[in-house]
Amino acid sequence: MIGGDNLTLFIISRHKATQEFLTELLGKWEDNVIILEHLDDIKQIPLMAKVAGNLPINMIAELVNKRRCTFYYVSLEVPKELRGKELDFETLKKYAKIYKITHISLEQVY
Repeated sequence: MIGGDNLTLFIISRHKATQEFLTELLGKWEDNVIILEHLDDIKQIPLMAKVAGNLPINMIAELVNKRRCTFYYVSLEVPKELRGKELDFETLKKYAKIYKITHISLEQVY
């Protein structure tokens, strides 16, 4: 597990602009920001941590339900011509929406 406390925000993204965007937007309320490019094991994140980024839904559910974390999900609603491209900080500010996830119900059907 990586160190942290209630005043630590964990940002999980391999995209530098997303890391900068989340640090500026959410990190200003925290004492410490830890950036991870990948999350190999959910247990890397302490119980009841604040986590931000975009992860597969099953990992978000595990963080929220089993580790009692608050997850800030980054959703990008970009025009078709920008899909699949690396976005810069200003483009993220224009198209990103952040959703706070505090509980989630998820059932695997296949």
